[in-house]
Amino acid sequence: MKKLYIGLVSLIALTTVSCDDKHEGTFFAGTSETEISFLQKVASITYLPADEGTGIDVVLVRNSADAAFTTEIVVTPGDDYGTLFTYPAEVTFEKGSYAANASFSYDLEDLTLGTTYAFEIGLPEGATAPVDGGRYTSTELMIMRDYEWKVWKAVTVTDEGWFEDPVYINVNMEKAEGADNLYRIPSYYDDGYDLRISFDPTGATNSITFVNGAVQQSGAVWVNTGGAYGDYGAIYAEIDPDTEHSYFDVANNTLVINQRYRVGAGGLTDWYDVTITWKNE
Repeated sequence: MKKLYIGLVSLIALTTVSCDDKHEGTFFAGTSETEISFLQKVASITYLPADEGTGIDVVLVRNSADAAFTTEIVVTPGDDYGTLFTYPAEVTFEKGSYAANASFSYDLEDLTLGTTYAFEIGLPEGATAPVDGGRYTSTELMIMRDYEWKVWKAVTVTDEGWFEDPVYINVNMEKAEGADNLYRIPSYYDDGYDLRISFDPTGATNSITFVNGAVQQSGAVWVNTGGAYGDYGAIYAEIDPDTEHSYFDVANNTLVINQRYRVGAGGLTDWYDVTITWKNE
């Protein structure tokens, strides 16, 4: 589909590669084997119910491989995941190797369908990092075991806030099999970054729940879009879930989402409404 992030820098990469010579090359201007960077700013992996998998590698890179080097990494889970995941506290670059993996392991059968498991992975305070552009001293990792999805309705998305003129996008909205009132527009923000909502299409309630977002202390919901804005980091859709601002209008088959785009430091746009509408069959 036509992404809503025209003109933004998307830095998404799914990394399941091993540490080998295909990582050799110039990643940044650093010349010391102790100057390191994560390969990408954001990484995600999504499994369907029938898929198999046991882990994902988060890759760190360097330009000089004259000596072995070990660095600590700081892993911050987005929630208390108990013992679902195992991951290292440090990563070692072998002599002659330009890349090293921080391997995250898990049993897919233990992961809850429809849940996104998020991690912030960074370098320890005081770690030597390259000072030129293109380096990432932290990365976000998201792992999901997803539902099966079926097309529900053809909808029109109207976005009047990000662009100079309103943008109208015709896409399919999908419904999750085996879940009550769970819907998505796949890759709404960028490849692999859906808009996922729960609402009652009968209109018994007008509330919308944004299921793949993180609720902030303010009450707003932040949804990771998969984009990054230079050194400011990940771009989020910040959504006001209060039913005065975001709601389902059953009479007009319209979902109204009040939002703005932002990074951690602040807003990139003003608040405005996105609408999603469809016709009765």
